[in-house]
Amino acid sequence: MKKQEYFEELLTHLPQISSEDREQIYTYYDELICDGIEFGKTEEEMLEQFGSPEQLAKRLQEEWELQSMPACSTVSAQPKGKELICSFPPDLKRVPYAQIITDCCHVRVVPSEGSQLVISYPKSLESYAVCSESSDGIFFSLKRHRFSFFRFGSRTGTILLEVPKGFLKNLYVHSQNGGITMEDQVIEKVKLAASNGRVTVLSLTGKEMELCSSNASITVQNSACVSGSIRTSNGAVHITDAIAKTLQARTSNASITFSNVKCEDQTLITSNGKISVTEIQCNKCVCTTSNGAIAVDRVQGNDLTFTSSNGSIRGNLLGRPEEYSISCHTSNGSCTPAAVSRPEADKLLSAKTSNGSISLEFKP
Repeated sequence: MKKQEYFEELLTHLPQISSEDREQIYTYYDELICDGIEFGKTEEEMLEQFGSPEQLAKRLQEEWELQSMPACSTVSAQPKGKELICSFPPDLKRVPYAQIITDCCHVRVVPSEGSQLVISYPKSLESYAVCSESSDGIFFSLKRHRFSFFRFGSRTGTILLEVPKGFLKNLYVHSQNGGITMEDQVIEKVKLAASNGRVTVLSLTGKEMELCSSNASITVQNSACVSGSIRTSNGAVHITDAIAKTLQARTSNASITFSNVKCEDQTLITSNGKISVTEIQCNKCVCTTSNGAIAVDRVQGNDLTFTSSNGSIRGNLLGRPEEYSISCHTSNGSCTPAAVSRPEADKLLSAKTSNGSISLEFKP
């Protein structure tokens, strides 16, 4: 698809926007394509990074919704060295919601040493920052470009969010062209969304965890939640020392690694990437990949499904084979264990691949 055809289709998915906004969108992304060509990319490669016209239109609509903040009172920033800070005192008690949006900074969420929630950002970006509060919560935006989802060399600093324990109920962080790091937090509902930047969570306890990225990896360590959703593309997913009731991880063209995870129901899906699961305790585990291997080590569960194409399935399971009704099949490869139907068994094992071998052993 050529550039002109791409933008014509994009605008058909944005019928509500003004002619001025249409011109701004075209100018912005046309300049972005030129920037990419200067960095050695082709026009087709840049359009591919934008996603389909429908996907880009959806992101633009979401961005406009994010920019439409509710009626708020503006919070003045105070200088502190080379930074500016916005602080929210403890007499606010528990804040129901905080939203942080940026298109040019890495975002770090860390525990506060004091009793105030504090947002710090580079003084050089003062003219782009808006900080406000209302009964709904705290809102902070630092955006240099209205339509930016990524821009070459655009990251200019770090936004630091210091949160006292128990201060926040819900947190949403959206970083375009930058990563997000969260450390040692207790928050009921967390959504971290980054484009072209890594998402890293080091110790989070909450009910809902949603982590999204594109063209970058997602890492979670030492965390616990009721439900977790992890999505990226062209980036690996690494989950270590985690506890959850339900956990879903999805990527493309990259690997997924789960290690020391206790989860009632977990689903791992990738394409063109390897899946590795180690020391897993679960009720149900589904691992699906294409053009990649599946490696299993000390996995214990009642309903296990491993599916690949053009890749092997190898490793060991904790338990005895007679506990399972087993369905294993491959083409162009060896297969162990053999398929055995046991209607009386209360556990299920399914392993299927093509152009690869299956070798799964049981250990007590």
